[in-house]
Amino acid sequence: MISKLKLILFLFAFQTGLCQEPNDTVSNDSLVSFYEIEQPPLFPSCETLDLTEQNKCFQEALFNHVKKNFSYPQKAVSQKIEGRVFISFIIEKDGSITIDKVKGSHEILEQEAVRIIISLPKLSPGKIKNQKVRVKYSMPITFKLQ
Repeated sequence: MISKLKLILFLFAFQTGLCQEPNDTVSNDSLVSFYEIEQPPLFPSCETLDLTEQNKCFQEALFNHVKKNFSYPQKAVSQKIEGRVFISFIIEKDGSITIDKVKGSHEILEQEAVRIIISLPKLSPGKIKNQKVRVKYSMPITFKLQ
């Protein structure tokens, strides 16, 4: 039996190249990257912070959620499967989560990454010009046995 399992999680957001409409208004289906928004999506615990602290709070709360909900799949342990999964998801206007893309070294690890992200609590949506927008966020999750 493996005595120690270690999850290495590197959080970072990728610039998605998706941006606002050319006329600088927010359309009904606007999809923006995490760093293009004026008001970031928020975990409930981050809502009372000032704007400068909200982005940091989001990152920390996301990291803590992944860490708390992470469970190395037993099948991956027995087969000694390790690797990195890149997952991108959309924080919808209602605060729910939609998986956008998942790419990893093994399907078992991809399924665990999706399970973790789908279990995120309902978030406060991101905003531009005080209008709710769909926000795309991407991150890698590294699975490593130790």
